[in-house]
Amino acid sequence: MMAIPVFHPARRSLAAAAALAVAFALTPAAAAPAQAASWTCEGSAVRGTVLGAATIEPLTANKGQETCKPARAGLTGLTASLPLPIGLSALGAETTVENADQPADRQRVTAFGGITDLRVRALPELPLRIPVPDLSAVPAVSTPLGTIDLKPAVAALLPDGRLPNADIVSIQALTARAAGRCADGRAELTGESRVAGLSVLGQELPVNQVVERTVSLVDSQSIDPSDANLDNLQLAPGVVLTNPIKAQLQQVLDALPDIVIPATLATVKITPGQQIRSGDRLTQRALQVQVSLLGQQLVDLVIGEASVGTSGGVVCGQTAAESALACTTRRLVLVDVIPGRRRVRLLGYADNRYVGRRVGIYFMANGRRVARPLVRRDGSFRATAPMPARRLRATNRARYQARIGRERSLRLKLMRRMQVLGVRTSGRRVTIAGRVVPPLGRPIRAIEVRRRVSCSRWQVVKRIRPTRTGHFRTTIAGPPRSLSATYRFATRVRSSARGKSRKTFETFTLPRFVDLG
Repeated sequence: MMAIPVFHPARRSLAAAAALAVAFALTPAAAAPAQAASWTCEGSAVRGTVLGAATIEPLTANKGQETCKPARAGLTGLTASLPLPIGLSALGAETTVENADQPADRQRVTAFGGITDLRVRALPELPLRIPVPDLSAVPAVSTPLGTIDLKPAVAALLPDGRLPNADIVSIQALTARAAGRCADGRAELTGESRVAGLSVLGQELPVNQVVERTVSLVDSQSIDPSDANLDNLQLAPGVVLTNPIKAQLQQVLDALPDIVIPATLATVKITPGQQIRSGDRLTQRALQVQVSLLGQQLVDLVIGEASVGTSGGVVCGQTAAESALACTTRRLVLVDVIPGRRRVRLLGYADNRYVGRRVGIYFMANGRRVARPLVRRDGSFRATAPMPARRLRATNRARYQARIGRERSLRLKLMRRMQVLGVRTSGRRVTIAGRVVPPLGRPIRAIEVRRRVSCSRWQVVKRIRPTRTGHFRTTIAGPPRSLSATYRFATRVRSSARGKSRKTFETFTLPRFVDLG
């Protein structure tokens, strides 16, 4: 069995769009390991009314659910089971949740709805009839045989009143897709749709604009009463027309004007690519088709619909602990080691699963455990340890590692040329103090304050100058709508105070993760 394909915006050709809905299958989607608690999503293939009856919606995904869950549905060959004026080859709907086992701000939800080969038809079986023209001008004629009404003979010339078996609207394929995710600290809802092969009564229409037109389902025509067959007259039993009477009646028919039968008109309105935003919800519709025939609404259909939104509001942003773990596969990180006069300060974060557990911190020069802090409710842990012997402090052996079970952090070096010494927050403003270990550059180089905007990109938000001793302090406004921010400082220093060389190299602080609550 085939799987429902994922819609890709780059597939723009008619053939690709048509193939998209054909591949819907009957297999259900596999259950996800967890549900998105704060996103909503729905997919629908087609929904609407036919001849004013109750709303039909034969295929949906995750319809009416409070949270977004993976769901998939697809059917083919539904022509026989749908109401009379509608025919379909295939239709499908799907909802997905990426990173379903992660917090809502790390998830991406999508909804999809689409069809292949939809036709809105005017069938003879419909309870609609072409209006009969007024025959009041056709007289009853007095003859020796009595009064003879010519209307039955003229009426026999009229069409039978049934509609032709014609496709009023046909659509080769269409898809609607909506997606929700967190981006730049806010919930981002997007939608797009594609329509291919749209025509009305065989005439191809544009798929990127609203079209409203009146089309002739049955052309206007004229009936000549002189063509009436007198054998269709309704005569009393035993009455036989003589030739003179036939001639008299034919004379009357010849004198009558032609009877005009007006065209049977259908009003068709096509509305593609509707995007509806309501509060924290976006609904993307591929196409809405409205057809009125003989003064009656034939169909009003929304074809291909996808909706995504937030339930109760998705908090788009990471805490400091989540930020520290976001760009690594490790579930335990030691984020900074700050030497003091007598003690070393150690800062780190652990995954939520370790809240309440003890972290072992080890000094790698001798492999001994030097601290055993508790993981707090916010995922952070803090500890101090004795400063190592002077002969070890500046060596590569003076490194620290955090451990929980089999989890291991990176081994952080004790002495660095640039260090953050303190962080203080007030509302959404952050004050960070630190020191660049001399020798500084000649002249003293500026310090770049960098804020992380993604796992691979940092943005310079400020430039400051350290004092002659290398100390610095700055206050920065945190990014809007974010729960935390990650900062790193960079400058250039000389490798040695000896000699007159001005050659410098770049040095950094370790990233510092700051809660902005």
